[in-house]
Amino acid sequence: MPIFGKLDVFGHLVILAVLAIVMLRGPTSIQARIHLAGDRLALDAAWITTLYLASLVAFFAAYYALHLTV
Repeated sequence: MPIFGKLDVFGHLVILAVLAIVMLRGPTSIQARIHLAGDRLALDAAWITTLYLASLVAFFAAYYALHLTV
């Protein structure tokens, strides 16, 4: 196996290990607070998607605002 392939495998194994730990640990208190109560899967998915998009917009707005001030 080429050296690049070994480095690539090592990098992906770290990511997979973190994902496995997160899955085995279960939901955190922050995740429990973010999700809506009840068994409304579609509404919960829409809520999480809205939060994700809002955080993405906030990140890019802060990113470009900070670059404009430099």
